[in-house]
Amino acid sequence: MNTDRFNDSIRRKLDSIRPDFSEKSWTRMQAALQQATPPPSYQTFTVSRWSARPWLMAAAAVSFVVLVSFAAWQRGEINNLRRTVSRLSKSRTIVQ
Repeated sequence: MNTDRFNDSIRRKLDSIRPDFSEKSWTRMQAALQQATPPPSYQTFTVSRWSARPWLMAAAAVSFVVLVSFAAWQRGEINNLRRTVSRLSKSRTIVQ
C-alpha cells in the first residue's frame, strides 16, 4: 500500500470519530491538569537573586575587577619575560 494512501485512510478514519462531550470527563480533566501544574511562584518574577542579595552583586563585581587586574598584570609579566628571553638569546649569539 502506498504511504500517502495509508496516511489518507488513517486520517479519514480518525477524522470520522466524534466522541460525545461529557461535562463530567471535562471536569475530571481540568482537575487532573490543576494537580499536575505547579503553583505559580510570583517571587521569582518580582525579586531577582541579585536584588535579594546585594552582597552577592558586590562580591561578583570585586571578583571581576580582581580577575581582570590579575590578567593584565600577568600579560605584562609575560611580555617582560619574552623581551628578556629575546635579549638573552641575542647576547648569547654575540658571545659565541
